[in-house]
Amino acid sequence: MDKKTAEQLIWDEDVEGYKPVTDEEIVDKTRWSVVYERVFENTSDGTFWNLSWSGGATEYQEDTEADVYIVQVYPHQVMETVYKTKKPV
Repeated sequence: MDKKTAEQLIWDEDVEGYKPVTDEEIVDKTRWSVVYERVFENTSDGTFWNLSWSGGATEYQEDTEADVYIVQVYPHQVMETVYKTKKPV
């Protein structure tokens, strides 16, 4: 995936051949920026791409051209154990 395609996907533009497979997620926050991630699938070759980028943390900051980090990933299913509170007898 090239940077131009990644930027189009980040700004919610439809790009033929790509579909989102995760929701946009906040992965880090600082005083001035918020870091986001989202995974997309290239439907033509079955590859998956994790995109991460940052945006302004306040409404007064302009979103300029994003520094986009593009990493190829693959799906890996994980089983998770969750503990719930037992109801009193």
